[in-house]
Amino acid sequence: MTPKQRMLNAYRGLASDRLPVPPELWYYYPAKLLGVDMIEFERAVPFHQALKKTFEHYGCEGWGVAFAGAPNERVSGESSERWVDADTLEVRHITHTPHGDLTSAQRYSREEPRWSVERPIKDLTRDLPAWELAALDGVPEAMDISRLIRAWNEVGESYLLEAWMGVPFFDYVAGAMQGGMEEGVYTFLEPEMDSKLLELQARYTDYMVRIARTICEKTPLESLCIGCSWSCNSLIGPNLCRRWDKPVIRAVAEEIHQTPSLPDADPGLTVSGAAGAKANSC
Repeated sequence: MTPKQRMLNAYRGLASDRLPVPPELWYYYPAKLLGVDMIEFERAVPFHQALKKTFEHYGCEGWGVAFAGAPNERVSGESSERWVDADTLEVRHITHTPHGDLTSAQRYSREEPRWSVERPIKDLTRDLPAWELAALDGVPEAMDISRLIRAWNEVGESYLLEAWMGVPFFDYVAGAMQGGMEEGVYTFLEPEMDSKLLELQARYTDYMVRIARTICEKTPLESLCIGCSWSCNSLIGPNLCRRWDKPVIRAVAEEIHQTPSLPDADPGLTVSGAAGAKANSC
C-alpha cells in the first residue's frame, strides 16, 4: 500500500497493511531538509513539493494542504517590505475595498514561521464591513482549481494532499481582529453582537459550502481541510465552539456528502480538521 492509501484508510476507519505514522512536519523539518531559511521557505518554496520531499526522505505517511483562492474583483491591494534587522522581514499590506482600506502586517524570521504584528480589524464597527467584503465577496465557482489539480498530480501517492478550505467561523472573525483570540472571545460574548454575528455566520456558511461544492465537482482531491487556530474546545470552550463553529462544519460535511465528485475522484471524500482531530468520513 502507498502512504496515501494508508492515510485514507485511517480516515475511514479501515485497516491497512500497517499502521500509518503521519508526523505533522509542516515548516521546520522541510526547511532544514531543503537547506533554506524560513523566509525563503515560506515565500519561494512550493509547500506541497517541500512536504513530498520530506515525507519521502523519512519514509513515513503524511498529510498536507494545497491552496486556491476565490477571485474578488471588488478588492485590490498593495504590499511593501522592510527589514527590521538582518534576520527579520516585515511585510505590510493595504487592502482597498468599497467600504474603506484595511491595513495589516506580518513578520518573517529566518528561524521561525511568520506571525502577525497588525491585523486588519482595529475598530469593529468601522472595519468589519470592509473585512466582510474582502473575505466573502469572492466567487468560489470561479476559483482557479488548476493549482489544486497540479499539486495533487505532483504529490501522487507520496502522502495525502488535501484542499484547504479555510477556518471555522470564530477564527474567521477573531483572526482578523487586532487582539486576536482574546478580543474575539470578548466580541462573541457580547449580547449586542448576536444579530450581526448570526448574519455573518450565515453568509460565511454559504461561502464555505460553495467552496466545498466547487472543489468536489471540479477536482479529484479526496479530502478537504478546515484548519483552525483557536477554534477548539480547549481555547474558546464548548459553548462558543458548538454555537458558532459546529454549524459551519456540519453544513460543509453535508454538502460534501451530497455533491457528486469527478468520475476519477475517490468516492470516499473526507473532510478533516488541521488540528489533528478525528477526520470524519464523507
